[in-house]
Amino acid sequence: MAIGMVGLTILVATILLGHDILGETSEKVFLLIGAIIIVIGHLKNQQLCKCSSFECHS
Repeated sequence: MAIGMVGLTILVATILLGHDILGETSEKVFLLIGAIIIVIGHLKNQQLCKCSSFECHS
């Protein structure tokens, strides 16, 4: 969950700062980084669910 929160924080901070402060290219880069971190968090969660003795998702 901590990985996802880092990604979400990057996304929110990027949206709040916007392209006026970051610049258009930096804004796109930070949004992409935040999204990739959230995907990594989802993949780690999926791996943990597969390794556990109970089914959390079908």
